[in-house]
Amino acid sequence: MGAIRPAAAPKARDYLLAETFPELCAILVGFDIGLGGGILDEFQNWMAARHPDHPEHSFSFLAVYEALPDRLPVARPPNLNQSDSDLAIAKLFELLAVFLAR
Repeated sequence: MGAIRPAAAPKARDYLLAETFPELCAILVGFDIGLGGGILDEFQNWMAARHPDHPEHSFSFLAVYEALPDRLPVARPPNLNQSDSDLAIAKLFELLAVFLAR
């Protein structure tokens, strides 16, 4: 009889309620509003400060800009393929972790 192997460790994507970057952003905005708002407003200001040449853009656009700088303006949030969406999701979580750790 073979050894019992543990199930593969879950990945962050296993916990997401969204498949695409725009869906994830919508969920984050909804949670932020449900919690009374403010966190994403601060995150937006932090992201704008990171991009003084583009402070008018949303945090979602700026996260895509950081994840795919050579693909814009084609790779805008609503027009991302799944691979680009996955990169943007990973970048957004990375940016949120840096922002929240400060």
